[in-house]
Amino acid sequence: MSIIKGSVFGNDRKAFKRLVVLYLFLAICLMFAACDSQQASQNASQQQTVESDQAKKPGYMIAIEKGDYETALKELRPLAEKGDAHAQYNLGLMYAKGYGILQDYQEAAKWWGLASEKGERHAQYNLGFLYRKGQGVAKNCKSAEMWWRKSAKQGFILAQSDLAAMYGTGACEPVLQDYVESAKWAKMAAEQNYAMAQYNLGTYYEYGKGVRQDYKEAARWYRKAAEQGDARAQNNLGLLYEKGRGLSQDEQEAVKWYLKAAEQDHGYAQFNLGKKYDDGKGVAQDHSEAIRLYLLAAKKDISNAQVMLGVKYYKGEGVKQDFIQAYKWFYIAAQKGYEPAQKAIKLTSKHIKQSQVEEAIRLAKEENISSVN
Repeated sequence: MSIIKGSVFGNDRKAFKRLVVLYLFLAICLMFAACDSQQASQNASQQQTVESDQAKKPGYMIAIEKGDYETALKELRPLAEKGDAHAQYNLGLMYAKGYGILQDYQEAAKWWGLASEKGERHAQYNLGFLYRKGQGVAKNCKSAEMWWRKSAKQGFILAQSDLAAMYGTGACEPVLQDYVESAKWAKMAAEQNYAMAQYNLGTYYEYGKGVRQDYKEAARWYRKAAEQGDARAQNNLGLLYEKGRGLSQDEQEAVKWYLKAAEQDHGYAQFNLGKKYDDGKGVAQDHSEAIRLYLLAAKKDISNAQVMLGVKYYKGEGVKQDFIQAYKWFYIAAQKGYEPAQKAIKLTSKHIKQSQVEEAIRLAKEENISSVN
């Protein structure tokens, strides 16, 4: 038997190519049809999920989300009067915000009080806030502390954070300052990834308030907050890198974190970054950039930045030498009793006349910085 060479189409290669093209076309069509079917199935599933979620929500919540406060109130009030804690909380919220009704903190306190007694943690927190501020109720820090504690024990982050702040400052008598208690509540909120609490806990570890001083722990909590964009934590983490506290000293890492905070308009970070540019540490030396950053910080009334800006004008580094401008910034910083500025004023006075001193003071007042006016 002889072997047949070629394809079943014989020598008709064109016919074979046409069949291949047709096959590929059909395969692609089937593929897209399957994808469309799968996408349609996914869309239907997602739609069902959305509809299911909506179905779980009380009607008044859907109305509130739509801004239909009249409908929400009609549904809320009967439920609240029947003792529904969630409805009582939301009715109190509408009174506090003035949603579809005249703002009334007394009514808010009333409904939050009823919900709080049933253990509604959001109502407990808000009721505590009213007692702290004296809105709708007589100011009573002890009552605020009591309701925040109840809410905080249920894991509500804002209650934990505000309770930590209350104990940390001791500014709400008769609740006394207690760093141990403050650190305890701050840690609870921090462990729930609340950036503000992570920053505060970092400061406690850095300075040994309420906890044993531990720079590594300070750096750990600062980093958690910094990575969430907290500018204060970013600046403080930069400082730890600069000083080599709890971390290996690293000027470039310090610059990195100062920059992140400075870009968020954090005044101390702008000063710290300016100093890096001034000294050429962790970044190429650039006196002009240093001056730009010092100016941003100086206008936020940061004394160190004001003095450094004065020094730049005094020496003529990165800017044309100008004793009037130097005196102006020294004068602004000196108004807060900043000793280096007071000494710099005496030195600068030797280079200018009395009329120029008066001009410098006039220019200082035009800066509209609170410490001068």
